[in-house]
Amino acid sequence: MHGLSRREVAQIADISFNHYQRLEQGTSVGVSSRVMVRICDALLMEDDEKARMLALHQAWARPRRPGARPQATGEISGRQRSSSAGV
Repeated sequence: MHGLSRREVAQIADISFNHYQRLEQGTSVGVSSRVMVRICDALLMEDDEKARMLALHQAWARPRRPGARPQATGEISGRQRSSSAGV
């Protein structure tokens, strides 16, 4: 079974492919929680996965002083990263 393509995820989440691509690349700013929920739903994330994704989104979306990086509570493991590479 293959995963969804980036284009399919964007279409299901009702966002443009370019916007989704920028999100993946980390070059998009000002992403709403509502968009993140739609992406999580498109990816069929379990409740705990969705909660983790939204917590990470909130940590990155918080206003901070210029140049400061937020403190993430964890990173995606190599196994998780490679399993989602086709998304």
